[in-house]
Amino acid sequence: MGRELVRQLTAAGCSVAMCDVSHENMDETAELVRAAGDADISWYAADVGAAAEMDAFAAHVADHHGPSVNLLFNNAGIGGGGSLVNADPGEWTACSTCAGEACSTAPGRSCRCCSLPSAVTS
Repeated sequence: MGRELVRQLTAAGCSVAMCDVSHENMDETAELVRAAGDADISWYAADVGAAAEMDAFAAHVADHHGPSVNLLFNNAGIGGGGSLVNADPGEWTACSTCAGEACSTAPGRSCRCCSLPSAVTS
């Protein structure tokens, strides 16, 4: 899904910054975009569950594409929906690092991304 969005956005003339934990996936996507003649693309390897890596990705985007972002598309495999802007950073981290096991969300709550009960006790 992410690759197709990148392909369509660059074909429409958009400047795109990709982020993934897999260099190989991003290299393949960049090759497809370049082969089509749509090359305004950059990529950065980072784990969305690591705040420092996401801060570095944000700096990369600003350096390569300017200070404003018109669209942010998260396709990190799991997610519970809702607003990234208004999300609790702790909940975002717990959700983005969820491995399908009992999550580290607040005691008594279920994880929004996998619906499993919290493994945290009060």
